[in-house]
Amino acid sequence: MRRPLALGALWLVGCTFRPASPCDPRFDADGDGADDCADCAPDDPTVFPGAPEACNDVDDDCDGVVDDDPFDAMPEVCNGVDDDCDGVIDDDPTDATEEVCNGVDDDCDGAVDEAARDATWFHDGDGDGWGDPAAVPTCAPTGGDVQRAGDCDDTAPTVFPGAVETWNGVDDDCDGHVDHGPLDGARTGLLHGERFAALGAAGTFGWGGDLRDDGTDSVVVTTRVGPYGEGRLWVVPVTVVHGDPTPLSASYVARVSKPACTAFDGPCGWLTYVASPFLDLTGDGVPDLLVTTDTGDPRGAGEGLVFAGGADLTGELSWGVRATVLVPTVATLSTPTGPRIPLVADLTGDGVAEAAIGREWDEASGLFDDPVNGSALVFGDPLCDPTCPVSVGAGGALTRVWGEAGNRLGATLAAGDLDGDGVDDLVIGAPSRGDHGAIVAIAGGAELGDHTSTAETGPGATLAEWRGGTDERVGLLSRALAVGDAGGDGFADVVAGAGPTVRIWRGTDGGGVRVDDALTLTVTGEGRSAGATACVVPGWVLVGDPGYGDGAGAVFGFRDTSLAGVGTADLDTLADAVWTGQPGDRVGAGLVCAQIDGRWEALVGVPGWDLDGVTGDHGALVRVPIP
Repeated sequence: MRRPLALGALWLVGCTFRPASPCDPRFDADGDGADDCADCAPDDPTVFPGAPEACNDVDDDCDGVVDDDPFDAMPEVCNGVDDDCDGVIDDDPTDATEEVCNGVDDDCDGAVDEAARDATWFHDGDGDGWGDPAAVPTCAPTGGDVQRAGDCDDTAPTVFPGAVETWNGVDDDCDGHVDHGPLDGARTGLLHGERFAALGAAGTFGWGGDLRDDGTDSVVVTTRVGPYGEGRLWVVPVTVVHGDPTPLSASYVARVSKPACTAFDGPCGWLTYVASPFLDLTGDGVPDLLVTTDTGDPRGAGEGLVFAGGADLTGELSWGVRATVLVPTVATLSTPTGPRIPLVADLTGDGVAEAAIGREWDEASGLFDDPVNGSALVFGDPLCDPTCPVSVGAGGALTRVWGEAGNRLGATLAAGDLDGDGVDDLVIGAPSRGDHGAIVAIAGGAELGDHTSTAETGPGATLAEWRGGTDERVGLLSRALAVGDAGGDGFADVVAGAGPTVRIWRGTDGGGVRVDDALTLTVTGEGRSAGATACVVPGWVLVGDPGYGDGAGAVFGFRDTSLAGVGTADLDTLADAVWTGQPGDRVGAGLVCAQIDGRWEALVGVPGWDLDGVTGDHGALVRVPIP
């Protein structure tokens, strides 16, 4: 019985007693120096209060926070490990670099070669060779990718950097400007002159009308070479002015040549100004041509010539001398004091056009006294027998509109329905009226009569007078007056250039143009040629400025909607379209608008244009469709 007792005593000596409670401060089970009650891991000798915190997802120092300020934390690197022990793997690693095309996740974002710095492939959705800059570039091409970005419309194959800017309301060349570019880019055709012809001066060309009654509209051009040289008139099919540059001398179907002169006198007058569009002046249903001659002397004699349209307007036509017949189908309008601007319009409303001629140097007394009055002559409808001369007061001359002393009335002419009665009214520039210049409107109608520039009452009365500002000389430049329905509302607008300003008077829905409410477009820093030419078509007002940009010249186009509510604005800023030339081209020196095959187009004169860059001022007419 003693042996069991002895064995029991030995067991008691070799064991330590552990009470049944959760912890006992008298015990340190893991021997780490912290009793089991203070130790948050009593079985782990590396974990105890005050132990060094390591980056191991364990609360080593028993402060209730895991991995707070671990002694072994390292700067984060791209290795798939949470080096800095912030709970996020590879966040902002110190060795991350900009993504490049190398098959490596350089920026450690989990994607390889995405948006790489040296990626050179961009998606080209429209196949024009330029990629969409908004698309994410890639390191390797997929179908349709290209290596250059910059396409501002990746759905339009004709729109890309360097594309030809056309007049279409689109930024074709992606330069940030809509319809702003070189005139050459907008053109659909070009007709050029001979060396030193300076083709394209104001008033020296016209188009719009089938002069030869062959189903093809015509372009008529006058040229002169040297101060006493030969003057010519050319009739060219409008189809020729299309495509590549075409020489005038190889394109005409009819030509009138004026022999060389030796002095400024009547028989030596150049064929100078052309009235367009071409309308029926003789009542036979075929458009006719009105031109005037100029001796170079403001008070020298000159003529108005009506070339009757038809199939016989062809070949080489003779000239003769002043007041004689050029060909059997030509009438000569004899005028005594240097006619300038011709105009054709149906001013009586009978369906047959009248011929009008502005003579700014005319003098009422006939004594050539200064200051001159100026006048505008209107010849009747239909004109008398085409072989007879016509003078004021005979052979169908309807009226003479006189200016007051010093006005120089007749420097510019235009026509349009200002009062909404369905009949064109006569609009005349008087640039020397007062110190501002003026524009006078005479009512058209069956009772068109003689007038002065002062207001009258009754049939054929003066409708309105518009004046410029001090020293503006409204209506001064040779072709700066234009009338047309820009808004397409049936009421004409009036445009006048006074350099450096352009004034636009808007038609009203009650009939008539507002006299005291002019929209003024002001040009700064480009000399005084703004508004040298102008034309108006439905939806647009076009203004020529041949002195723009060191003589490069420009044509500014304004949508009617852009003009609404604008008082004074800079020409460059307001323009919806700007077409320029090269230095010295003088784009816009001449400007004529007409309907060709049912579409409105502009024929722009560029007298300084040189063939193939050779000095010599061949000049050109540039054909530009208007959208």
